[in-house]
Amino acid sequence: MTPLFLLSRLKLWRCTRVGQRVEVLGSIYVIGGGHIEIGDDVILDGRLVPIELHAEPGAELIIGHGCVLEGGVSIEAQKRVEIGPGSRLRAFCKLMDNNFHPVLGSRHRRPPSHPVKLEAAVEVGERAIVLPGAWLEKKVTLGPGVVIARRVKAGATVLVPIARSAPAPSEVEPEGAVNKAPVKTRVLRPAARTVVQPPVVAS
Repeated sequence: MTPLFLLSRLKLWRCTRVGQRVEVLGSIYVIGGGHIEIGDDVILDGRLVPIELHAEPGAELIIGHGCVLEGGVSIEAQKRVEIGPGSRLRAFCKLMDNNFHPVLGSRHRRPPSHPVKLEAAVEVGERAIVLPGAWLEKKVTLGPGVVIARRVKAGATVLVPIARSAPAPSEVEPEGAVNKAPVKTRVLRPAARTVVQPPVVAS
């Protein structure tokens, strides 16, 4: 066993399963206490910025064989996030299966999670965001900064954001909810004009 292999194993000791020939370069945070599985020949390159793998108890985070994760990648699984074999996640991209607050209404109520799935050979560009419910079929490419929240057919290249047309019903606060606060508006009025009279000089 090489020193790099032993160090990589040590950094991933919180993972449920780690495959063969996995390399960890730089820093990585493995947190949450959930099921995290890493396949064979995976490269986790956190030399630029640490990588974050976060799976809550009861959640699953699966990284397939031969994947490459660059620095700053953040993956948060509340239910299930699956990354297919041969996929590449570019620097600072983010995958998450829960929005952690609804689109409308009370921001203290957590919405349900929706699994995220990346099939084989998917590439996610720098600073792209994969939102709950996204399903990227094999060989899909997301450009830098793309935000995705739905299914994309195999082989497609996405260079602009694809958002849902409307928030999911579970993310909309029902009418009459006590948490709705009235919207306050502020009317700006023109300031009063001040007329300065010249001083009167006695003759």
